Amino acid sequence: MKLTMNGIIVIEENPICIDVYLRSGFVEVKDAEEITYADMKRIAKENGINSHGMNKDALLEAIKEFI
Repeated sequence: MKLTMNGIIVIEENPICIDVYLRSGFVEVKDAEEITYADMKRIAKENGINSHGMNKDALLEAIKEFI
C-alpha cells in the first residue's frame, strides 16, 4: 500500500503501521484508473495547478508527477 501527504511524500507501508500514518494525515494512493475526477481536481489544487476547463485525461497528465 502506498501513502501520500499533499501528493508529495510517498511511503510504501505495511498494514501493521498504516493506522499511524493515516492518523498523521497521509492518504492512500490509488492507481490512475481508480482516481476520481474530484480527487484529481483536489490534487491539482493542492499543488497549485489550475484545472479549470481540463478534461480527465488532461488533468491526469498534469498531476501525474504528484500521484
